[in-house]
Amino acid sequence: MNENQNVDPLDTNVDDIDLSYPIIPAGIHEFKITKAEKKQNGAKTGDNLVITLVATSPKQDTKGATVQNFTLTNNISLVETEKYFRVDIGKKIAQVAQAAEVRGVKASEIIANPTMLVGRVVQVKTAISQERTDPNSGRIYEPRSEVHSFVVKK
Repeated sequence: MNENQNVDPLDTNVDDIDLSYPIIPAGIHEFKITKAEKKQNGAKTGDNLVITLVATSPKQDTKGATVQNFTLTNNISLVETEKYFRVDIGKKIAQVAQAAEVRGVKASEIIANPTMLVGRVVQVKTAISQERTDPNSGRIYEPRSEVHSFVVKK
């Protein structure tokens, strides 16, 4: 048992506080879509479909701690590039819609009204990213949990 378990977090020395975000083991986990919105991307070259997912049950992170309301965000770029086409955008949106059992709609309708995904429960295959450095800014990104794919029920 952790001896600091009953200590008020605000009475803990700031040097002793773990600043890392919890990482859950890679696998298939159940999440609820709590938010879905179209937002301008960071480069201001277009929009992303941003989906916020909250685990439906407590998760144990890779350090052994129990995490309530574990949250992931999944961004689907809505901007075509030389290697990322409209068909790719449609497939990514269709995967989310099918996993959420939202049927009979077009990808363009989901883009126009992404809130139709909110409240849906989905199975998500998660992965743990590798540490990486942004080649433009030099910023180092620590490993983290991320959405690998949405599991579509057949």
